[in-house]
Amino acid sequence: MPISYELVGKVARFTVDGEIDGAAIQLALERATRDPAFQAGMRILMHDLGSTFQASSDQAYEVALHLRSLMENYSPHIAVVVHEDVKYGMGRMIAAYCEREGIDFQVFRDFGNAEQWLEYVHHGRDEDGRIHDEDTPGP
Repeated sequence: MPISYELVGKVARFTVDGEIDGAAIQLALERATRDPAFQAGMRILMHDLGSTFQASSDQAYEVALHLRSLMENYSPHIAVVVHEDVKYGMGRMIAAYCEREGIDFQVFRDFGNAEQWLEYVHHGRDEDGRIHDEDTPGP
């Protein structure tokens, strides 16, 4: 299957590989929200292992709009891991459109860095500047 997902804690992890288009990714994002293990506010971590997905500027804008429509279910923090220069550039183009839609879409080349960033954005700071988990009340 070109796209699969697993729900781990507060992160929906998607793995993309092979022949795939934007519609298939959108379907997978929507399908995950219907999974009994899905929790509202999950962050998205998408790992592209070498898919055929390509997006023109117009298609990148459509991706941002579609992601915006999913934000009632997901966190606005999305990490995408890619291994090809062209995919990195395409991801940055999508990120620019997402920013206009209020979505924090970041592109990474390293899976560990993406996970670390998602963990970081999952935390807030209280009035003393101390970090606390957003699921736990401040001091």
